[in-house]
Amino acid sequence: MATAMLTGSLATHGEPPPLSCRLTAPSAEQTPKVARDMVASLLEAAGHGASVDAARLLVSELVTNVVQHADARTLTLEADINDESIP
Repeated sequence: MATAMLTGSLATHGEPPPLSCRLTAPSAEQTPKVARDMVASLLEAAGHGASVDAARLLVSELVTNVVQHADARTLTLEADINDESIP
């Protein structure tokens, strides 16, 4: 059974949502979906829902290529949201 570890700031009641997350996961068939979902959730929480579809596609391509072509047992994806760099 594969496991993944997600770290980042967790929002609490009344505080702003997290703006960064880090996913360390096995190089496995399920990892692209986990990575897509992480980035989509982060964007939604930060109020950038319009960017979700493009981000999901980019993350999917990138993580799938790592899983299929890199000789790695694990991969790490870091996502940081910066209001100045998202339209």
